[in-house]
Amino acid sequence: MIDQRIIDKFVKNLFRRYKSTYGDSIARLPDWIITPTSIAEDYTLLNIFFEFGEGLEDHQRLELILDELSQRGYIRKVDKISYCLTEAAVRHAKLGKIDKFVEFFNVNPGINTLIAGLALLVSCVALYITVTKP
Repeated sequence: MIDQRIIDKFVKNLFRRYKSTYGDSIARLPDWIITPTSIAEDYTLLNIFFEFGEGLEDHQRLELILDELSQRGYIRKVDKISYCLTEAAVRHAKLGKIDKFVEFFNVNPGINTLIAGLALLVSCVALYITVTKP
């Protein structure tokens, strides 16, 4: 499995390339085709691409990234070697730090329960101290 940080960078850079051509509109997503050669021409994507997969050939790394993006729903296969971005990729690329923070707590409700329990404990201790002191 590829690190989420690498996936985030890759999707954001793909969307940045799309945005420079078509702007914020998502109507033209199927028209913007991603191919292995178009990735090889973009040095920013290549730098992200080389951050993982030590010991793998370049084409194996690229296949892993494209398969992972496809399985997560960020790209869709158009034909044998061509892909296009999906609306999920656009939503993911537009997420800010606060949005990611909120999404993390929405996905992990156990952490919310833990924080609520700690807040209850602190408030009970504060109440006890307030009541017992004359």
